[in-house]
Amino acid sequence: MAKRMVLIALGGVLLVILVAACGSSDETETSTSPTEPASSQSAADAASDQSAADTTVTEPVEEAEGVVKLVNQDEGGSGDYRFVPSSFTFKQGETVTFSMTSETEFHTFNLDDLGVSQSVEGGETVRFTITFDTKGDFRFYCIPHEDLGMEGTLRVE
Repeated sequence: MAKRMVLIALGGVLLVILVAACGSSDETETSTSPTEPASSQSAADAASDQSAADTTVTEPVEEAEGVVKLVNQDEGGSGDYRFVPSSFTFKQGETVTFSMTSETEFHTFNLDDLGVSQSVEGGETVRFTITFDTKGDFRFYCIPHEDLGMEGTLRVE
C-alpha cells in the first residue's frame, strides 16, 4: 500500500513538471502598415486581436539581425523615463521589426501619425513590425509618461 502511494505521488509530481514544461511557444508578429485606413472593429475586438498578435517574451532574448531594439527606460529601472534610442531614420517602403523592452513598468509606443500603438508590461519584451509607407518626421511617445518627457522622433526618408 505504501509503495502504491509513493508511485501515485511520484506520478503526480511528474505530471505537474510535464504540464509546466509544455507551455505555448508560438511566436507571431504584429504587422502594421501606416497607410491602411482605421478599422471599424470595436475597441474590445481590437484589443483582443492586438494582444493575440504581439509576441511577449519574459526573459532577455538575443536579437536577430535586422531587429531594431528599443528599450523603455523608467524610474524603477534606470532612474528616468526615456526611449533608448530616442530617434530613428528609415527609408520609405522599409519594413522594420522592433523588439521593445520595458525595464520595470508598463509603457507604450505610440506613433499617432502612422497609426501605431503598442504596449509592453514591466520586465517584458514585445516584437512588432511596421512598414513605413509615408515620408516625413514623426513624433512617438509613451502615453503614461509623456508628461515626463518620454518621447522621441522617427524620420522616414
